[in-house]
Amino acid sequence: MNNYEIVIIDDGSTDNTLSILKQFAQQHSQIQIKIIEQENTNVTIARVNAIKHASGVYLFFLDSDDKIAPTYFEKAANLLNQQPELSLIYSRAQHFEANTNEIWCAKNPTVLDILQIHCMGNGICMMVRKKDYDEVGGFNTDLTYGEDWEFYISMLKKNKKFYQIDEILYFYRKRNTKNSICDSVDKKKIARNFLKIYTKHIDFYEENNMYFHNLFDAFHQQNWQQQNLEFFNHKKKYYSNPLRKWFYKTFKSKKYEELRKKYDIN
Repeated sequence: MNNYEIVIIDDGSTDNTLSILKQFAQQHSQIQIKIIEQENTNVTIARVNAIKHASGVYLFFLDSDDKIAPTYFEKAANLLNQQPELSLIYSRAQHFEANTNEIWCAKNPTVLDILQIHCMGNGICMMVRKKDYDEVGGFNTDLTYGEDWEFYISMLKKNKKFYQIDEILYFYRKRNTKNSICDSVDKKKIARNFLKIYTKHIDFYEENNMYFHNLFDAFHQQNWQQQNLEFFNHKKKYYSNPLRKWFYKTFKSKKYEELRKKYDIN
């Protein structure tokens, strides 16, 4: 694909980010690159500002600390070109950097799945027709958490069709230090933003027999599942240590077989 532009928001950087961006743009003059400077705000406002400067018929989003497969952009655009009934394309996703390769995405989630909790898996990393983005009002800049989830709900209310590419094409950075934006979100912030989302879409929730307590039940269930996954990965790493494996296989063979099956140790 050659007919595309890149819009980069420098959200009040204090290092040499801006000079690196300008140098990159000069080195790739064959690509239309727009660099927008602004005072530091938040990711939602920065994203909305980028969209204001975008001239394409499709929008594709990528946060600065995440990655995509080289084929993601082209595959998504081809689907929108070939199937005009589709409004939004997303892929399956996977964490990286932290001690997990968790596949972070529900496969073909239902409307109820999406209403309960943000389970699209790829966050904001998707391609959408700009006319459909504009029709639903875009991202809600009043939200400091879950603005991507709220956008998906707005699209569903307008009967916009989604399509999931059944490949892992998006890679979400999950830091070991647990200090990324998503990892450090406090419960108070989540609760306030959930309330804003539910209040805005209360009629749609009630049409689908979903109420506020269901929303929080689903959130707590997801947290419980995440904690168990982290514990599982920790144990798997612990018992996969070569010396520890040898010890259990040699002196505690029965116990080793139990551990091997329980923690999927090769």
